[in-house]
Amino acid sequence: MLWVPRFIKSVPAPLIAIVLLTLFTATTGQLLPTVGDEGAMSGGLPGLTQLLVPLNLQTLTIIWPCALSIAFVGLMESLLTAKLVDNLTVTPSNKNRESAGLGFANILAGFYGGIAGCAMIGQTIVNVEMGKGRSRVSTIAAGLVLLLLVTALSDVMAKIPMSVLAGIMVIVAVKTFSWHSIQPSTLTTLPVVETLVMVITVAATVSTGNLAIGVVAGVVAMGLLPRVVKRKRRATSETASPAQEK
Repeated sequence: MLWVPRFIKSVPAPLIAIVLLTLFTATTGQLLPTVGDEGAMSGGLPGLTQLLVPLNLQTLTIIWPCALSIAFVGLMESLLTAKLVDNLTVTPSNKNRESAGLGFANILAGFYGGIAGCAMIGQTIVNVEMGKGRSRVSTIAAGLVLLLLVTALSDVMAKIPMSVLAGIMVIVAVKTFSWHSIQPSTLTTLPVVETLVMVITVAATVSTGNLAIGVVAGVVAMGLLPRVVKRKRRATSETASPAQEK
């Protein structure tokens, strides 16, 4: 029976926590919000859905602001996730192929009544760091397990407490964040522009609760702040030159 401990060690810790805490909640009668309380989970495979809105210019003018913002956030998160995985695994990835695959998959999902999706940092960290995934097999396995959960095991998924998922996301956030980047010794070596962009992005995201606004604020700050710094340096050098000549 030596294979039992080895099998347990190979299972990611978040999965063990979900199973144990869900069983504890279900057997002890704890009244906690669950995944099923957030929405109905019918299960089963989806089919082609009928187009219920007219496909004309008026419809496009209604949906394009929301569609562009979702596409922008999804693309940014996918690229950030790919960059994070590159750093964790020390391997390069094809960002163009990732973006094209994301767009193609989202277009097909619309025909089946699905919603737009993107690469998820949380699930990726669990796969790479805790599941030790290093190949396409881990990605395919994660997709198949997720498909099994939302189709055949949708009733089981509906019983998972939201507090369990929240705790796991806290662990993922702690593992994702680069803590050394906010240390005083690190901040003193970084350019001032990068530190200001980081602060502006975080402040905009937290204050508005909208990741898209935070990303846009960070991009705008990255484009404007270097020019402001260059102008100040140029003005300082011009005012210092006459003094040196005297």
